[in-house]
Amino acid sequence: MLLRIFRNTDPFVIFLIVAAVVLFCLNSLLNPGIESTTFYDEDPMPLYALLRAVTANNYFAGVIITMLMMLLIAYMLVSLNTSVIFIDERTFLPAIIYILLVSLFPDYLVLNPVLPAALLLIAAVRKIMDTYRVQGIAYDLYDAGFLISAGSLFYANFIFFGILVIAGIILLRSVVFKELMLALLGFLTPWILISAIWYVTGKEASEVLDLLNNNIRADMPDYIQELLPVLLLIYPGMLVLISILHLLSVINTKKIKSRNTFYLLLWVLVISGVVFTISPSVSVDIIWLAGIPAAYFLSHYFVFMRNKTVKEISFTILFLAVIFMHLIKFI
Repeated sequence: MLLRIFRNTDPFVIFLIVAAVVLFCLNSLLNPGIESTTFYDEDPMPLYALLRAVTANNYFAGVIITMLMMLLIAYMLVSLNTSVIFIDERTFLPAIIYILLVSLFPDYLVLNPVLPAALLLIAAVRKIMDTYRVQGIAYDLYDAGFLISAGSLFYANFIFFGILVIAGIILLRSVVFKELMLALLGFLTPWILISAIWYVTGKEASEVLDLLNNNIRADMPDYIQELLPVLLLIYPGMLVLISILHLLSVINTKKIKSRNTFYLLLWVLVISGVVFTISPSVSVDIIWLAGIPAAYFLSHYFVFMRNKTVKEISFTILFLAVIFMHLIKFI
């Protein structure tokens, strides 16, 4: 029943998505969580510091901006599929599934640097896919490198996602030295600009690299310390794995562009997993990035899984798991 409602393209579903964002962020408004314990609020990257300055470091203003960003990400997820149609169906499912996945961690539904990085990640994926079958030099690669680099000025660990541009070139195009240099130039531009600004304002340009190093090496506090939340998180993890296996079993039947889009999204998930493993400053906040490909994989699974009863039950359990996590937090 729930799946059938959210799979619909009726405008009423948009209202339900907005309501879901408000409902899941209610805990953040009523029960402030981890904001004061995170290192990136004490030693923020330059663009995240600017974003916090816009909110005057007001916690509740930050939560409102978080809600707006979540809605913008939801829109961009649907828009990307609408433009490429790699799921082979126009649907709002990627939006609601993404909101469910990131809402599994109630404490992280506050303003954080990974949120703007997630917005820029979707934009970068779209730019990379725009290079498909482009004749001559694909200048969108400069834009993709620029977007990912700009994201790293919000969230330091996003710098590792520069690998995604190289993966996109390998997947979609013949590897050409000029295009690699173009992507590298796009990647370097935001850092050159911010270094120049720091120098003009009397700061040492090298301090930007020190800030990057500190943000990557800092330790994040442990989030999950109780058994019940861990058990609840096993289910969505298994569901994502099943959806990937289901996708891989049928991926050769898809059009080349759709197939490469899914492969690029798989790269996003793999990079997220590797960064989570190797970087001490990455915690479950990586879900803002990993949730993007996961939302698409699950959407594909819920659209093309033949057993209607199984996918209805699977989606309903995921929805209830999120609500239960919020009840635990609230109580």
